[in-house]
Amino acid sequence: MPDTEWPMSIDKMWYSLDLGPVHLISFSSEVFYLKDNKYATAQHNWLIKDLEAAGKNRQNVPWLIAFGNRPFYCTYENPRLDCNQKKSNIKTGLEDIFFHYGVDLVIQSYGGAYERTYPMLKNVATATNYSNPNGPVYIISGSANHYDLEYNFTDPAPNWSAFRFVNESVLTVGRLRVVNASALEYEQVNVKDSSVIDTFVIQQEHHGQFSMQDLSSNIVAEVDKNIVDAGGKPGHLNIDELKAPKSPVEALLEGDTKLRIIIGGSCAGVAVILVSMFIFAKKCKRKSKSTRRWEQMDINYGKKFYTKAPEKDEDNDFEIDMSEGTEPTRKLLNADN
Repeated sequence: MPDTEWPMSIDKMWYSLDLGPVHLISFSSEVFYLKDNKYATAQHNWLIKDLEAAGKNRQNVPWLIAFGNRPFYCTYENPRLDCNQKKSNIKTGLEDIFFHYGVDLVIQSYGGAYERTYPMLKNVATATNYSNPNGPVYIISGSANHYDLEYNFTDPAPNWSAFRFVNESVLTVGRLRVVNASALEYEQVNVKDSSVIDTFVIQQEHHGQFSMQDLSSNIVAEVDKNIVDAGGKPGHLNIDELKAPKSPVEALLEGDTKLRIIIGGSCAGVAVILVSMFIFAKKCKRKSKSTRRWEQMDINYGKKFYTKAPEKDEDNDFEIDMSEGTEPTRKLLNADN
């Protein structure tokens, strides 16, 4: 962020500003590789708000250009790089958002090479030109330092890679020129002799959100296949609403794995104790039989109407045998109190 002291804190890595007809967006790709996702969530929430506001102002500031470090797409030889994967942290976190809100150009710097794509969505080129593109164009301008490790490219290039250039110890920089509200020119220039290594122009007369509905059926089929392969639903982009701040408990549960195991085990132990106490209480409340037949008793009560039991707990029992009672007794027992 401009006017921020160095070293810059992580939450100052994302910001935006208007520069003439361009809305510039700085994003952090590193937040997607941290154990704590609070920074990725904070950037996500900020980015949605920022792009929604920028979308309402495109009549005055038509171009949306984002820039960051790690690339979304590349054709470097190293297969372990995220930019070589169909699914990666940065793609999951940002690609659908940039497409949905109509970001025109994404500039990244990584490795000792330069590469640009056609308009993209889900590892598919939505077009093979830059005339009213329906998708962001991605550029890697990573050849500014000849001391960096040089990256070689895979062969052949995939159909979405429009141009690529290996550093070969040649220092190059990008040069962006806004021609007008509908034309954006980009050049990659050799700093030694000012020769232009690559140039292209984005013509956009319909600034606004991109939509899969505007893509051809064969492109949509390819995009949907890649969405499904990545575990998503066909036609569904990962455009979440603002993520609510996590409660302290939720944040705790997203922390250390050992801590989550301890908390889970403790909760299970408490649950077992509570269930055991409930069962014990139920057993204690069970009452003994309220009546007993005299002929089934071990104690010889004789024919007494009422006799105390030998055990105190049984002293409240009231036992009656009416089968051999006299007529006066039956009348007495049947009389109203």
